Amino acid sequence: MTLLLLWRASLAYFALPVFIFLAAWLRWYLAIPVCAALLTAIFNISVHQRPSAAVKTPFLALLLASVLVFISGTGGFGRQSEDHPKHNAVLLDLIDGHWPVYYESGAQPAPMTYYAAYYLPAALVGKLLGWQAANLFLALWTALGMALALLLFQSLSRTTLAASALFVLLWSGMRDIGGLLARDASAPSIYALQYWSHIWNAPGGPLDLHYIPQHAIAGWLAALLLLGAVKLELKPSAGALILALCLPWSTLVAVGLAPFVALQAWRARGTLLKDPAWALAAIPAAAAALFLVSSAGALPAGPISHFLDWRATWPVYLVFLLVEWAILALLLWPFSELLPRGWLTLSIALLTLLPLYRVGLFYDLTAHAARPALAVLLVGFAWRLSEHAPPLPYIRRALAVLCIIVGSFESVRFFTWSAVHYRLSLPPASEVRRLPQHSAGPQYNAQYLGRPQAAFFRFLAAPPVSPLSLKTTSLDYLSTREQLHDNHQGLGFIEGPPGSPVRWAFGPDATLCLLEPHPHPALLDFHFDLRPGQTVTVLLNGRALRSYSASTSDSIDLDLPAGPSTITFRSSTWNSPADPFAPADSRPLAFLFHRLRVTAP
Repeated sequence: MTLLLLWRASLAYFALPVFIFLAAWLRWYLAIPVCAALLTAIFNISVHQRPSAAVKTPFLALLLASVLVFISGTGGFGRQSEDHPKHNAVLLDLIDGHWPVYYESGAQPAPMTYYAAYYLPAALVGKLLGWQAANLFLALWTALGMALALLLFQSLSRTTLAASALFVLLWSGMRDIGGLLARDASAPSIYALQYWSHIWNAPGGPLDLHYIPQHAIAGWLAALLLLGAVKLELKPSAGALILALCLPWSTLVAVGLAPFVALQAWRARGTLLKDPAWALAAIPAAAAALFLVSSAGALPAGPISHFLDWRATWPVYLVFLLVEWAILALLLWPFSELLPRGWLTLSIALLTLLPLYRVGLFYDLTAHAARPALAVLLVGFAWRLSEHAPPLPYIRRALAVLCIIVGSFESVRFFTWSAVHYRLSLPPASEVRRLPQHSAGPQYNAQYLGRPQAAFFRFLAAPPVSPLSLKTTSLDYLSTREQLHDNHQGLGFIEGPPGSPVRWAFGPDATLCLLEPHPHPALLDFHFDLRPGQTVTVLLNGRALRSYSASTSDSIDLDLPAGPSTITFRSSTWNSPADPFAPADSRPLAFLFHRLRVTAP
């Protein structure tokens, strides 16, 4: 296999879900010309006559990627993360629903507007063969995407497959150093070090596949496809095509890729009007952009200083940059001769500036828009350590290798954790709730649901057919097999030994958020421990039901209305500077649940 053939295969992988999206979401008389424009752009850009280097070991790359994917929880292989209930919901709703997917929501059906390209091939398999076949295909599809990224990285960095696997599959950043600097007993979870700064989360490592595989694959493939197009000397319009394909995969990854595309476009500005592929790529990009901006509400966005006290935050920001990215650049500088002119400077600038602006509930801009720039940096990192680069001084090389080792510690912990907790964890389709029910409030569904009156759904999309109905909620909040994602606020991770799980409620309020299809009775069943002098009040939609001043085991009959409801446990005291009953733990611990269930008849 040559690099050109690998590049084309990777582009085909990246493009297939976008074709499915355009063909199924647009009205047929629009889908035909838009898909034709995309196909023409692909063929126009992929024409290349120059020889390219050979790429070896594709089957070994697929094997390495499969090992990681088949312990990541994807498809039910391995223990699933707290994010997987949402992934399961997206996939099942795409299988069960008519495309485009709509949900019953009051007087007018609400459309799904989540960037779902990653799931579409598996959903198509699910429509034909069912839920389990769809999940098996999703695991294989994920492994194929990571294998293509691994092979592209190997070829572009001119290093070995083993070294490439360290960066693509295992590199997790210097989180252990960050964890030591921000030593904190909170969050006893495999994910704890991802958020060592308590603000930003840098991408990288096997936890990406365990948590957000769609962003991980999009980040690697988009950056490596663009770098490969430059190295193969393809038309500059290849960048516009890759950016258009990236939008339905991951909007924020597309944001991080756009500056690189803009830089290449500026350098080719004299050919912009001569190459029709720029305009052809803009057609599907416009359709995808209109779909994405039709979301029901706006996410938090603005300079970081609007959300945090900058005087207290800037030291954390500087340490975050140093620990996650700057150490690599300082140790391996210079390695710009491998990369296109200006890419290294642009990568460093993006990685420096992205944390200063917030987009999303969890500072998602840094977590995902940084992926292309980090991929570029790691390609240069790997090349600088290879035999093809000028030799590094011994001390710098030793320190660089030490950084790679430290950057793999989290991967070792993850593999150990996955082996200890390994299980086939795919829930039955009957237990998977609809995507809107996985929200802890309207700020989450702003990402998932759109406005039927938006331009995309008024003028471009096919009309709704058989909107999906919501499912009644029956949920055990102490089950290690998560059934809903982010449908609560103020609850900690599930802790305790197997068979005796516990879960902290945080103060002042721990809230369960439900979204029901119709009015129905339900039973709230719980057991919690209180400290002396502490009082907990249970409220349904703001109305007090019962209060407790001692540890208790109780059940309360509820009448849940149609639509959203909240069940709140309000505590009079919690762990805080004023009442530090657990001073080594920064969480606002209030009381401990031993049982917490909501069941419907």
